[in-house]
Amino acid sequence: MKVYVSGNLESIKSSLIDKGYEVVNEINEGCEAIICDIKNSDISSLNINKYKGINGVLVIDYGSKNVEDIDNIINDRNFN
Repeated sequence: MKVYVSGNLESIKSSLIDKGYEVVNEINEGCEAIICDIKNSDISSLNINKYKGINGVLVIDYGSKNVEDIDNIINDRNFN
């Protein structure tokens, strides 16, 4: 699964790759999930509204979640 991780969350990219996710550098690369920290970043630069709800793109607020939480959210969304 392709996921986009906002620039301020560089630290989780390798953990997501280790779990089998393909981390892309641009939102428009066919990503299925966007992971960002809404409270601590300028989300307007991500232009999320352009992708939200289109083709089922999932927007996840990283907040206080860890990589396991993110993985569970993505998997729950895919299998429910």
